[in-house]
Amino acid sequence: DGGSSGKYGFEILRKYEQLLSLSYFQASVRVIDKAFKGNDLPLGTDSINNVSSTKLKDGSIVYGEVIRNSTVEQINQRVESYISDKIYGLQGFEELSPLTISILKRFLMEIVDSKSELILVMPPYHPRVYGKLKKDYHQVERAEKLIREIALELSVKVYGSYDPEILGLDETDFFDGMHSRKSAIEAVIGLNKN
Repeated sequence: DGGSSGKYGFEILRKYEQLLSLSYFQASVRVIDKAFKGNDLPLGTDSINNVSSTKLKDGSIVYGEVIRNSTVEQINQRVESYISDKIYGLQGFEELSPLTISILKRFLMEIVDSKSELILVMPPYHPRVYGKLKKDYHQVERAEKLIREIALELSVKVYGSYDPEILGLDETDFFDGMHSRKSAIEAVIGLNKN
């Protein structure tokens, strides 16, 4: 509903609280000159203990404390909401198009031919989401198999799997249906299947 009574109402209230915060004011004063000069891009940070979500200098995102500190019940509610309808991003994904496969192969071959190091990463889904994918979106399993076949053909490394079980992950490794915790990312990076 956009108000403070919504799912993330606490996070919204904490953002308003920052407006009255002395440390927030002091940080703002340090960058106000840049803002007046038209150079008001967000500042990078290495701090991960922020109230709201933060994009770090390396491009990674650390979720705000409301998401980071979610209870198992809250996570399960988000997962149930996510799988209650069509899976986000997979609506209409009913087949692996031969044309798209051909384009993908050519694209990957160009990268390999350019002598750039190519690594393919398949991030895992939450276990219950993956269960729904196996049941209702068979093409996801086929896509993973195809990606591995192409990678093998091109001698490209593949990290991870859409299947959390292969990585030894469980429900505690996720914030919701599609966003994984650091533990899951570490499992992806540590597992090199090709």
